[in-house]
Amino acid sequence: MPDDAPAGSEWIAVIRGGLQTCDELLSLASPESVQRPWMSAEWACFWLQDKPCTPLPIGARIDQLWEPMRAYQAADLLTPSLSFPFLKRLATLTGAQPAEGVLPLAHEIAQEIPAIRHRQRLASLEQVVGRLAERMRSGSDNIASDDVALMVEAERMPELLALVDSAEAQAVKQRQVAVVLVSLRRLGDALWIASRIPNRAESRNVALAVVRSMHRGLTVESEEWTFLFGLYEHLRPPQRRDVRDELISQGIVPLGPWSDPPSLD
Repeated sequence: MPDDAPAGSEWIAVIRGGLQTCDELLSLASPESVQRPWMSAEWACFWLQDKPCTPLPIGARIDQLWEPMRAYQAADLLTPSLSFPFLKRLATLTGAQPAEGVLPLAHEIAQEIPAIRHRQRLASLEQVVGRLAERMRSGSDNIASDDVALMVEAERMPELLALVDSAEAQAVKQRQVAVVLVSLRRLGDALWIASRIPNRAESRNVALAVVRSMHRGLTVESEEWTFLFGLYEHLRPPQRRDVRDELISQGIVPLGPWSDPPSLD
C-alpha cells in the first residue's frame, strides 16, 4: 500500500484495481479473518472474474469458510503435507526456489505461524483482561479457554483470580475458568476457585472435571486427590455422591472421606 497507494490516493480504488489486474488470490483464513467483511468482498471479486482462488487456513475450519469459497481446494499452512503441493506449485510458477527446498519451507511455516499468533496474543493481553472482566458477568458470552491459558502463560494469575472472585462474577463463569485451569494442570488455582463458588453444583462440576482427568493408581499425595480432599467440605451430600459415583464409574477406588458412603449422607 505505501508504494501503490501514495498519500492522497483513494485506497479503495487502488485495491479495486489490484483485484482486477492480479492473477490469483491467496486467502489467509484465520478464525478472525473469516469474520471480516472485506475478506469475503475481495474473494467475491476474484470468484466473479473466474480467477484462481486458494484458501489458506491457519486455524480456521473449512466449515467456517463461506459458500462457495469452501468448494475450492484449500492448503492448510499448519499441515506441511497439505501445504507442500501448494508451495511447490508457486515455486514452479515463479521460478523462485527456496534455498533449503520446498518441504523444509512448509515445515518452517507450520512452526512459525503458532509462534506469530502467540506474539499477537501477548500483544493484545490488555484486551484479554477486559474481555474476561466483561464475560464474568451475567448475560455475557462464555469464557474463552484461550484467554485463560494466555493469562496463565503471561503469569497474570493474581489478576485472573481477582476477576473470578469479583462481586460481578457469576458461578457458571467461575466454573468455566476453573475447568480450563484443570485442563492446564493448575489444580491448586482451580481448587481456590471451586472452594469459593457459592453454587455447589458448579463446584461439583469442577470436581467432576478433575475426576475425569485422573487415572488409576494415583496416590493420596497426587494433585488430583489433594484437590478432591480440599473440596470435600465445601460440597453438600448430593454433590459428594455425584463425585463418588464418577470416581467409581472411572474405575478409581475412592480414598479418604470419599471411601465412606455413610459420610456422604
